[in-house]
This record gives sequence, structure tokens and C-alpha cells, in this order.
Amino acid sequence: MGLDSVELLMEVEKYFGITIPDAEAATIVTIQKMVDAVAAHLNVHDERLELRDRIFHSICVALQDAGFCTAPLQLTDRIFEYIYPANKNVWQDFEKRLGLRVDAPYVITNSNNKLVDRIKSLLWPQPLYDWMAVTAEQFTAVVCAGNYNELIDRNNIRTKYEIYIAVAGITVDKIGVEHYEIAPEKSFTDDLGID
Repeated sequence: MGLDSVELLMEVEKYFGITIPDAEAATIVTIQKMVDAVAAHLNVHDERLELRDRIFHSICVALQDAGFCTAPLQLTDRIFEYIYPANKNVWQDFEKRLGLRVDAPYVITNSNNKLVDRIKSLLWPQPLYDWMAVTAEQFTAVVCAGNYNELIDRNNIRTKYEIYIAVAGITVDKIGVEHYEIAPEKSFTDDLGID
């Protein structure tokens, strides 16, 4: 394990109040494996998605109140069809209505000038995710992870989803990747660049 991996593991252990032995830590290569390891140490087996469902409902209400959608939002819907981060005022209004911080994804907007677009692409490399493919379910996880300290009682972890959200939030805080890059199957080294 590299220094970044050790520091991340220490943060996770500190947050959850557990100790993961070195031999076990060496096998934790993905977000999901970290979640499973923490769940085993905390003896948490509950698979319910109460936190996801509660925040998803709040997102739906905020989008409806802002007039961004009239039909019920589905977890499989692509979120960009309802809200787009390029309009900062709209994004801030959505955050205010939701009452939670919502990290805007990294999006390069195209201009009518090919030279300007080329310079932008060189200065700001494309993110490791496609904002246009982010589902409402993934967006909900991003919102949860961005607010994990407020949404989760670390002394009363009840579900594996809460563990996932906290691990995602800690990973973003510790290594500086974007919330939109986090997913259960992501490898700490290959996908997120942790040494």
C-alpha cells in the first residue's frame, strides 16, 4: 500500500472507529470492498436504501418546486435532462431548495470558436465520467456523499448504503477526486489514482 492508500484507510478507520488488519487491508482494492470490510467490522448487514430514497425524494421535490420537471423523476432518468450545471444561478437555486450542498460536475461548454474549444480541452482535461450519462440514482449518491457528515450518524450506522456514502465522501475529501468519479466498482489505484 502506498502512502495515499494508508492515509485513506486510516481516515476510514477513524471515522468508523474500527481497525482493519494489514492483511485484510491489502485485499481492499475497490470502493465496494472497502464498504464490505467496514460492514463486516461493524456487523452491519442491512441492505435497505432509506437514505437514498429520502434524499431522492427531496431532489424530486426541489426539481418540481423549481419547475424543472412536471412528471415524476425515476432513478434511471439521466439527471442532465432536468438540471444542467452550466447555469450557476439555476444550480444555486436548486441547492437552496434542496437544503444540501450539491457539487456541480465538471463540464466544458463549447463555444462557437474551435480554437477556444481546443485551448479549453488542453487546459482542462475531460473528467473521468460522462455527465450526460449520470442517472438520478448516481446523482442522489453524489448529493449524499457530499453531505455525509450531516446525513449520517457515524455512531449509529445502520445500513451498508450509509457505509458506502461515508466511504465515498471520505475518499473525495482525502484524495480530491470528484464525487461523480466514485462508484462501488471503482478501483482505488486504477480508477481513482491512489498509490
